[in-house]
Amino acid sequence: MLPISAVDPRYILADIMLVHWPVTVLNSQLYGLNLVEQGSTRRLYQGEQLISEIRYLDGATELVNFQRDYKIKFQRVN
Repeated sequence: MLPISAVDPRYILADIMLVHWPVTVLNSQLYGLNLVEQGSTRRLYQGEQLISEIRYLDGATELVNFQRDYKIKFQRVN
């Protein structure tokens, strides 16, 4: 269940791909966008504008989409 009613689920699926797919593959398919990976952080830019940020933390991954104003946290459920 997603408590984000105003966001098209296709955008959320695309963000999930940004979390899991290799940066080189993504950059070859992101027209007008650039995904930069530095250490445990990925940032998606459109020109100079930061669109989203992904942080790989101990035990969790957080994605913040600044353009669409939502955050997703991925963590293992045992």
